[in-house]
Amino acid sequence: MVQALRGLIDEGVIRSGSADVLASILLGALIEAARAVARARDKHAAMVDARATVARLFASLRTA
Repeated sequence: MVQALRGLIDEGVIRSGSADVLASILLGALIEAARAVARARDKHAAMVDARATVARLFASLRTA
């Protein structure tokens, strides 16, 4: 994941910063999203919400 993020940073697709730190933060967010789905009573609704939230998180990293 770090190499992919470095490539996206180098290409100007996402904002610059530390690819290592960003990878750790994104991994943590994905793990917590999975935990939220696992704890939810309505797994389908939680999955839909988690997917949308993660998509917004990733979209917020884009430069344009």
